[in-house]
Amino acid sequence: MLTLLILVHAHLFFKNGRAAVPSVNILELRTSIDTCDDINNCRRLFDVIWGCLATIFACTWVSVHPNVPPPGQTWLALLWRRLKMMLIAFIAPELMVGFAGRQFYVARRLSKEFAVSRTHGYLFCMGGFASSTGYPVATKQQLEDPVLGPGFLAAIRDVDAEDIMDKSKGDALSKGLALAQGLWFTAQCLARVQQHLAITALEAATLAFAVVNVSIWLLWWGKPLDVQRPIIVGPPKTGVGVQPTSSSRIAAVPLKRLDRFFAPITGLYAEFDPLSSPSVPSFWALGAISETDNTGSLIAEGTVGMIFGAIHCIAWNSSFPTAEEKWMWRSCALVVAAIPAAILALFVVNEAVFRVFLSDGKPKPEEVGDDADRAVMTGGDSDVRVRSTRLREPESLSESPSAVFHASSTALSITGIRKYISATFIRIFYISIPIYILARLFLTTLPFTGLRALPPGAFADVDWSLYIPHL
Repeated sequence: MLTLLILVHAHLFFKNGRAAVPSVNILELRTSIDTCDDINNCRRLFDVIWGCLATIFACTWVSVHPNVPPPGQTWLALLWRRLKMMLIAFIAPELMVGFAGRQFYVARRLSKEFAVSRTHGYLFCMGGFASSTGYPVATKQQLEDPVLGPGFLAAIRDVDAEDIMDKSKGDALSKGLALAQGLWFTAQCLARVQQHLAITALEAATLAFAVVNVSIWLLWWGKPLDVQRPIIVGPPKTGVGVQPTSSSRIAAVPLKRLDRFFAPITGLYAEFDPLSSPSVPSFWALGAISETDNTGSLIAEGTVGMIFGAIHCIAWNSSFPTAEEKWMWRSCALVVAAIPAAILALFVVNEAVFRVFLSDGKPKPEEVGDDADRAVMTGGDSDVRVRSTRLREPESLSESPSAVFHASSTALSITGIRKYISATFIRIFYISIPIYILARLFLTTLPFTGLRALPPGAFADVDWSLYIPHL
């Protein structure tokens, strides 16, 4: 019997006088034969959903570092506050990138200007320091106040950075587990692409969240996590407790509806006063930050927004239940990637035109405003304030009227161009907001509705044995 089997195999091998050794691509063969008849080579729908949701929850729970809440809140209120921040990070993660970027630049600038650690800067801009009367110490004006500023600054410097990090609820284990989950999910997606296996829309969306949350981690590296009570600084007030009780808490100043809507985007709180509220707003960084820091945070926010939309395009050729859903996914992914790119491009052009005002060439207008009076968006009145300028005075009475007229007309044209670009920037910004929100809602719902009709290749599992060296 053994001899017969050897003869049969030899006949098949050397048939027609040549070796019948087909050139087979293992990856293509695996793609063609994976029909999920073998439970060992397949995954279930529950595995797909669970892996994605676990990655999203782990990344957002660890990456979101909320500001210090008002005193006297119950654990249920604190949990609800944390879940709201996670919901914002899930719907619009690029807003969390902008928020983290503003606090990163503020913490770095505070550490340089006031000779404190960056951890002190993070705790300062998140409302982690409070006066003995319960008001948050969270503005530069309070530190620069000639009467109270020196006492506040000395008390802040007396706090050790180790004591600040001791108030953090995050540890290396929790962050390490979240990082491991994100890396494992990313490795699975890359392996599926390399082995020509189908990637679902839900996996593409989850991969985008994982990549965005890495940038949030980097920007908030060193920021205490989930601090619930501020550190009292400054001289104690005799006869008054250092923490306001629930019955004597200071009523927070209500913000306008537009302020609440645009504050997470711009970081501006026009009506917030630290002396009239027991805590800082949820997206507070420092109020009016410097021009350079604001530019850096906006560029980071726009860049991450483009990357976030581009990653959704990985599922460009994924299978959807209907053709309409596929084209809706494609168009929404392009919108989410294109709108941040367009806004970022206009912002860069606006900044480039603004540099003309600071050039050394002639003619140029003399600036009479300060840096805070640049073109900014305010949610309260929704206007655009442009730096006020006056035309250059003639250097001498002998200067010809034609030269003065030429300088004046050139300066006016530059001012007009910048006003036009700023107005265009604001128009596109306001028009794109509802379009962007609608596209994000579709990109959030389509991955789940598409689970009702996944192709068989989506259930094929990754063959990790291909990456194990063997003879």
